[in-house]
Amino acid sequence: MPLQTVSIENLHLRALDVALRLKQSQAYDAHYLVVMQEFDCEFWTADERLYWAAINEFPKIKWLGNL
Repeated sequence: MPLQTVSIENLHLRALDVALRLKQSQAYDAHYLVVMQEFDCEFWTADERLYWAAINEFPKIKWLGNL
């Protein structure tokens, strides 16, 4: 399967900003939120705490528990 790599300008800084705004102790989940925002797509997560922290600012986040 061919893969394509992409570059998102200031990804790490943007993720750090998101993590701080959402009061997250780690920035790795915030990277997914920045990618979701950049590509205007949904992001599905099993992490209920992340979902509730992000839903107001990132309405395209989806929680698997709602299925």
